[in-house]
Amino acid sequence: MTEGHVIIRERNRTVVEGNVTPSGVKLETIAVELGPIQNELAFGLALRSEDLFRQLHYEGTG
Repeated sequence: MTEGHVIIRERNRTVVEGNVTPSGVKLETIAVELGPIQNELAFGLALRSEDLFRQLHYEGTG
């Protein structure tokens, strides 16, 4: 995840691509074999992006 953009690669191909939004993650491209778990994947990525945001913005403020 960089600058709100999500890319997951497997070997030499991109299997997931999307963007972080205020309400979660919007998946733009997803490999066919990952289609059945698309919602769970988006939820997990949203949780991870929220955690990264907290780590980057709240470190040292406590």
